[in-house]
Amino acid sequence: MAKRKPSELKIRPKPLEIARSAASEAKNADSWFSAVAIRETVESVIIAFVLAFLFRTFEAEAFVIPTGSMAPTLMGKHKDLECPMCRYRYQVSASDHPNSDVATNVYNSTCPMCRFTADLTPKNPQNQSYPSYDGDRILVAKFLYEFADPKRWDVIVFKYPGDSTMNYIKRLVGLPGETINIHGGDLWIHKPDQPEGYFEIARKPPEKVLAMLQPVYDNDLAPTITGKMHWPARWTVDSGTGDNFWSSKDLSSFEVEGSAKGEAWIRYRHRVPTHDQWRSLAASTGKESEKLTRDDCEKGMGLNDPFQESILPQLISDFTAYNTGFSDQSEGSFKSLIERGYGQHWVGDLAVQFELESKLASGKVVAELIKGGRHFQCRFDLSSGKAELAIGGGGPEADGYHREATTAILGAGQHSIRFANVDDELTLWVDGKVVAFQDATQPDASRSSDGQTESEKHPNRYNSALLNNHVPTAEDLSPVGIAAEAATVKVSHIKVLRDVYYIAAFNEGKPQTTGRLLQDFISRPDLSNSRSWEYDFSKANMRTCKIEIKAPDPAHPERDRFFVLGDNSAQSSDGRLWVGEWSVERELLIGKALFIYWPHGWKIPYVPLPFNVVPYFQRMHFVR
Repeated sequence: MAKRKPSELKIRPKPLEIARSAASEAKNADSWFSAVAIRETVESVIIAFVLAFLFRTFEAEAFVIPTGSMAPTLMGKHKDLECPMCRYRYQVSASDHPNSDVATNVYNSTCPMCRFTADLTPKNPQNQSYPSYDGDRILVAKFLYEFADPKRWDVIVFKYPGDSTMNYIKRLVGLPGETINIHGGDLWIHKPDQPEGYFEIARKPPEKVLAMLQPVYDNDLAPTITGKMHWPARWTVDSGTGDNFWSSKDLSSFEVEGSAKGEAWIRYRHRVPTHDQWRSLAASTGKESEKLTRDDCEKGMGLNDPFQESILPQLISDFTAYNTGFSDQSEGSFKSLIERGYGQHWVGDLAVQFELESKLASGKVVAELIKGGRHFQCRFDLSSGKAELAIGGGGPEADGYHREATTAILGAGQHSIRFANVDDELTLWVDGKVVAFQDATQPDASRSSDGQTESEKHPNRYNSALLNNHVPTAEDLSPVGIAAEAATVKVSHIKVLRDVYYIAAFNEGKPQTTGRLLQDFISRPDLSNSRSWEYDFSKANMRTCKIEIKAPDPAHPERDRFFVLGDNSAQSSDGRLWVGEWSVERELLIGKALFIYWPHGWKIPYVPLPFNVVPYFQRMHFVR
């Protein structure tokens, strides 16, 4: 496809200038219904239609997302819910299958926080109605790829290779000539100019990392889930001596006032109740689990209840609440669909987010993420404002990893912190801004970027192959921690998040098995029992999906091929599963997704309007 040159773009009158001119002339007219006013009104309407047509044809076009293959980045037809137990808001698919925009009845869904399966039928105990909403409405830049190449991680709209009358939306992950291995939830890329057999992990830039992180647990819900419902606390005090010990008055925040040496820790353990445990609780109250109310739960459980001990810590998985809705009320169907939504794959790429309130200009605070037994830490010195990145427990590769930066976290004050270990790279945000680190072992970082090596340009990166941390250990059952050393601080609004997990399923252009459950492994691992993990997460049990993309032909750029995946990997019909073709030619590209301009609306209470008029402002944003 020939690329349009910038000089070929047409210059059009600005709509604002047109509007100002029309308003000025109308103001000088004798009356609203004068001939001048009527003429200007008609002209304005015609101009508006012409501009809308030009905008649609040459610049942008509106699309409606039909399915949940890109959830939670983009929502298809869905229900917007509040958990009747913990009050957490989440969404669940209302499409009848991944390739359809046809609405279906959704009888139940499972909360990602407390894992309660709610009854959504008309006779639900909440006495609530749960309408289905259409998918997100987005604007797509149609002209962009006519004079710029698509980039990895772009969200693109294109014509489906198997049927050009159908438009699809996915995330572009593979470029012409590349070979891609999907393994362990990550993408490994071999580029045409690299040595044979060399694969490097595909790293997302910080803005894409943020856009694709998915919630694991929000500790602001602890007063309800633990305090009122008596399910086990997930953030707990781990260690400390003397006055250097964390305390919590409300279960959601922690404080420490310490001057003694040594680190005091709080740690996250992923202790989530299963559907069977919810059913056992319901049985003790004489009800079905879906008919439970929060009052039933508060009365049916106590702090010394045996459920406390039966809920074991487990590895964080690719649980996706969006996939837990089901339309068949039979028990067999319920179990298979809930199992799919609950997640089966260990996700070691995590992030922690919290508010830090420092009361004195002394001491240190540590944020830690554990993956494969390796400790990835960010240490904050409250007296100097310095932050240090380090890796523990990984041999020479970890010992040589030492990065430094200066941050705004200096002395007394309150700051928002987000620390992520995603795609073999550590990233820190302070008050919403990415912090730039330098390799402390190479202090001469002032020279021009032309003379820098790749590791010097991207000092936060590391090589997981050398760390050998692709198999979880017992330490991964406590994968997130926060520590204080000789510091007087408070941490609150603590959230644990995870990266997208890409499932290694590939049909090689062959027909897909109906109802196939996508999974990486041959033998399903027990995510709470570390004794068999050495085999469970080895290459002998974990599949690798290999995709080879046809090399580009300079004479025919319109035939360049790209590989695409959905963010909701467990429920995405994408290049892994297509029949006949698994890549997208450039000439099939429609454009790049730009902005969610109308997610769905809310009704005004007690106002009987046939449509939802109040916009969902929180979800109106640029597509990342």
